[in-house]
Formats: sequence, C-alpha cells, structure tokens
Amino acid sequence: MNNQRENSFKNQPIKIVMIGMSYCAEWPLYLSSKFQIFNKGVNGDLTDGMVNRFEKDVLAEAPEYVLIWGFSNDITTGDRNKIKLITGNIKKNFHHIVEIARQNHIIPILGTQLTISYKKSIREFLYFIIGKLTNRQGYTDFANREIAALNNWLKIYAEENEILLLKLEEQLSNRWGFRQLRYTKEDGSHVTDLGYECLTAYAVPILTEYFSRVE
Repeated sequence: MNNQRENSFKNQPIKIVMIGMSYCAEWPLYLSSKFQIFNKGVNGDLTDGMVNRFEKDVLAEAPEYVLIWGFSNDITTGDRNKIKLITGNIKKNFHHIVEIARQNHIIPILGTQLTISYKKSIREFLYFIIGKLTNRQGYTDFANREIAALNNWLKIYAEENEILLLKLEEQLSNRWGFRQLRYTKEDGSHVTDLGYECLTAYAVPILTEYFSRVE
C-alpha cells in the first residue's frame, strides 16, 4: 500500500463505494464515523451499466474499497432462452470490475445476490402451490435457480481470488431458497426496512473486523 493510502487511513475517513442495483441503492449501510460510504446503486441497472459507469461512480471517488452487489436484473429482464449468454455476461462483468478496481488500488468486496419472493397476494400463493403440485417452474422459481447458481459461482470466485464475500442472500432466505415474506415488499422483489436491518446487523461486524485487519 502506498504512502498516500496509508495517510488516508490515518488522517481521513476510509472511503467505501457501493455499486449495484436497487437493492444496493436502498441499503442505508452505516459503519462508523471512521468510514465515508458513497452509495452508487441505481434502480433498474444491469451489470453492463455497472461496468459502464464504474469510472465515473467509483474511480472518481478514489475509495479504498468498493462493495460490488447485484446482478438479478440481468436475469429477470432477460430472455429465458438466452440465459446461458446472460449468466456468462454477468461473470465477465464481475471479472472486469474486480480487475479494474485492483488496477486502481481499490480493494473489491462482493455480495451474493438476494433471491426473490412471490408477491404478497392470494393469487401468487396459489400459483406457487399449483406449480409445486404440477412440477412446473414459474418465473420466481426460474429466477431463483439462476440467482442461486451465480451465487455459488461468486463464492468460488471470491475464494479463488481472495476477495471478501458477504453472503447476503443467506440472511433473508428461507429453507426453500425464497426470500422470506417479512423481508420482502409487496412487489415480491424489493427489501423491507426489516430486511435491511438484518443485512446491516450481519455485515457491520464482518466489515469492521475485516477493515481492522487490512488497516
């Protein structure tokens, strides 16, 4: 670590940029006065968008760390018939972002993507029951299957590249892999205040301990 970085640790708040989609944008993560967090989440964004704005939203802030969190919009807005191309592109974009961060002496941190839930309605619940009884895969099942597969890839990728990984989806999911309803807004996707409280309670001790070791 160069002298400028060392001085920034000693004399100024440690800068952290969060980049991602709506889940990221709505997370009011706070650590302590020792840290300055810039939330660069964008509602509806794709991983291509995260790559395209990385220089403006991350490099321009010259942070010590970047938390990279989010890829589900690529899946939920994409063509099911092209899912292999979509997931391949997600992996390529994560590789690229991590590489650019490290080239600029920014330490990357990754977060696993949250699974989604059924909308809070009797109609959606009936769809869920019928799908299970008939062994048919609905939209939510499809999306969660791909999210889970990419989360598993992220875990391997983070371990192989010595990157801290926050296992965020495990904090809000039930035993079937769906987001718990109490952590899900009416649309079945976005996160409730209680959900963010849970994520914060999980992430803060991990991040605090990690930063103290790196510092």
